[in-house]
Amino acid sequence: MHYRTLLAFARRRMKSTEAASDLVHDAFVKVASLPADEVRQPRAFFVRVIENLLIDRFRESRATTHLHIAMPDDDNDACAELAVDPDDPSRFAEAAQTARALERAVNALPPRCREVFVLRKVQGLSHEAIATRLGISRNMVEKHLKRALLGLGEFDRPTPEAARVPDHD
Repeated sequence: MHYRTLLAFARRRMKSTEAASDLVHDAFVKVASLPADEVRQPRAFFVRVIENLLIDRFRESRATTHLHIAMPDDDNDACAELAVDPDDPSRFAEAAQTARALERAVNALPPRCREVFVLRKVQGLSHEAIATRLGISRNMVEKHLKRALLGLGEFDRPTPEAARVPDHD
C-alpha cells in the first residue's frame, strides 16, 4: 500500500531503521484490526497511527528508568533490574542507594550461596535445574537459598533521610 513512504516517515523520527520497521509493522497490525470501511484516507490514517505509536513509546521510555544491580557468578555477569520513576529525584536516589546496598549484600554472600541465589532469583532456574547444574542435591539448593535470603533480609537498607537529594539554594 504505502509501506515505503510510511517507513521513510518513521525512519526520520526513529533512531534506527529496525525500530522504524517495527513501528510501521505495529501500525499495520493496529489498522488491520479495524473494519476496512472505517478508514477513508489510508495514508493519512497510517501517519496518525504511527505518530500515536511514537508518542506511546516515548511515554513508556520516560515512565521508568532501570537501575542495574550487578550480581557476578562464575559463568557470566548476571544483572537484576530495579525499575524507578526518573521524575522523582528523591525516590530515584533512594532506589539507587537501595540497589547499591543490595548489590553489596549479594556480593558478600558466600560464593556457593550467592551462585544459587543468582541462578534462582536472577536467572529464574528451578531448584531442580540448579541442583543438576551445580551437582548438588535439591535439599542443598534449598539450604543455600534459605541462607541467602536470611542474609539479604538483614542487608543495610538506606534510610529515607540518607537518600534525599539536598536542596540547592
